[in-house]
Formats: sequence, structure tokens, C-alpha cells
Amino acid sequence: MESEGRRLHAQAAQAREAGQFSESLDFNDRALFAYDLDNDSLGFAEGIACRSITLRVYANQHDSKRILALAKHEMMASVEIARVSGNAQALAMPLYNLAQVHEDLGELTDAVATYREAVDNMVNNPPDNHNRPSVLANMKLHLATCELGAGDKSAFERATQALHELETSEEPNKYNKDVWGSGGYMRLAKALREIDVPKAKEFLQKAKEIIDNNSKLVLRKQQWDKLASSLEV
Repeated sequence: MESEGRRLHAQAAQAREAGQFSESLDFNDRALFAYDLDNDSLGFAEGIACRSITLRVYANQHDSKRILALAKHEMMASVEIARVSGNAQALAMPLYNLAQVHEDLGELTDAVATYREAVDNMVNNPPDNHNRPSVLANMKLHLATCELGAGDKSAFERATQALHELETSEEPNKYNKDVWGSGGYMRLAKALREIDVPKAKEFLQKAKEIIDNNSKLVLRKQQWDKLASSLEV
């Protein structure tokens, strides 16, 4: 049976995707109290991560370094809580989300190191709620595209392989798979825009095809528009 914390957590994610950031944060705060009452360290750490994602999405939409710094430190707290919880399964997702904040802040060395630790934990200590090949493939895709953005050209092959693994994996939630797939193509486009503009535009178009076929990808469409403008598509 789904816990109250998980129920509120899911509502927070849905509100975020609808662009209802204040409502998302409210659901998240209520989820944290519920997780704490249930002594659910894994849920609590992931709940902070969900809250941090909302702050990060808002920050990127509004170019707010203040909010992004807040998102970073909330994620650092999430990782700390996961580390001291004694539950090895609690670490993978907070680490993954902290890596994304590092990347958004341009802290690529920290981002790569944290992505690698997240992937290692997902392989060796996968949390039950996320123990699927699609989730691991998405993490590997983020790691490889971050490495590529940091200047490691050999990461391109790893990135495309991870994207292939994601696309061919079975994922029960179509929304998740479309978010991750479109995001993967956009990350490749962003990483290549300085070195191979035609290829970047090709990946951007593939992302658009996924977005156009799923009306629920509201935030992803906004992110695509912003990236497309930088490539003059």
C-alpha cells in the first residue's frame, strides 16, 4: 500500500510539471513530515530531492542563481541524510539529483564525480522504487553527456549507447520515458552545439518529435524552446 509520504511526493512532482511551483513545494513539505513520522529515511531523502528539483527547475526558468544555490544545499542535505541513515539504497537518487545541480551551476568536475557515485550506487544498491534498467540508463546518459560537456570527446559513444539502452528498455511510465528520452537528446544537442552544430540540431529535432507526441511534457517543451533559440532552430 502506498504511504502518505509517497502519495504527497507524487502530487508534488505532478504540480511541478504543471508549472505550479508553490503548490509543488507545499506538497513536498507535507510529504517530508509524513516520511519523518513513518521514520522513512529513504523517502525523506528522496522527498528533499524532489523539492530541490522544483527549485532547480524554477531557477533555470528565471535565471535565478539564488534559488539554484538553495537547491544545491538542499540536495547536499538530502545526501547527508541518506549517508547517515544506514540504508544503502537511500543514496543513489539524492546523489543523482545533486549532480544535476552541480552541472547547472557549471561545477562540472563535481558533477561528473557525483554522477559516477550515483551510477555506482544504482548498480550496487538500487532503491526498490527505482530498480529498473531505464532508470540506470538515464543516469548513465546524464553522466556521459556531462563528461562530454566537460571536454571528454570519448564520452559521446557512451552517451549514445546509454540513450539506446534507455529507448529499448521497458519502462512502465511512458511519461518518465519520454521525459528522459527527450532530455537525453537535448543534453546531447547542448553538449555538441559548440563543436558540431548540424549534429546538435539533429538531436534537437529528435527531442522535439518526442515532445510533440506527449502533451504532458509541458516543462520539457519550455526547456526545448530555450535551447532551440540558442541554436537558432
